[in-house]
Amino acid sequence: KKSKKDIHPEKKEKRNSNDLCLNRKKDDKKLVCIIGDSILNDIDQNGLSDDKFKVRVKNHPGATTEDICDHLKPEIRKKPDIVLVHSGTYDITKNVKSLENHKRIIDSIKSNIPQCKLAISNVITRKDIKGIDEKVEKFNIRLSKFSKKNKVDVIDNSNLDVSCLTNKKLHLNGKGCSYLANNFLDYLDSL
Repeated sequence: KKSKKDIHPEKKEKRNSNDLCLNRKKDDKKLVCIIGDSILNDIDQNGLSDDKFKVRVKNHPGATTEDICDHLKPEIRKKPDIVLVHSGTYDITKNVKSLENHKRIIDSIKSNIPQCKLAISNVITRKDIKGIDEKVEKFNIRLSKFSKKNKVDVIDNSNLDVSCLTNKKLHLNGKGCSYLANNFLDYLDSL
């Protein structure tokens, strides 16, 4: 019976441990977290990722900005380089303090990841309730002023109109998803 030493007598010296492992190059892609409400449902994170960005889309159907404050906590622990927040769709029909919640989101990101780039994606038009589109427009004006005051970028989604909505006039159809995804890509490319 041969001992283990005799099985491969030609291999007398130890190999360098680096030769025994896969050579994994450090991923130089920036980690991007896009977090928000159900408007993000059909946004494909793989389609947004490229050689510069690894994108994670975290959608939370029905979430208000208050909910996003909670959902953001595990994402912050992953230390993304860039965070894009798309919320406020449901704040408009509920009694939610949107700008205060956006401030909490900003403060949480800035205190935990000071080097993180942050942008807020403004609310997309809606037509599911009579007169709601006017409320969205007013909200987006307030959100833009708020963002400027807090030194946060805004992703303008004014190119999404009623032709980008499904039959229920709240969520995005294929065209709308494509437009929103391109708005995100345009923002990332501008960095």
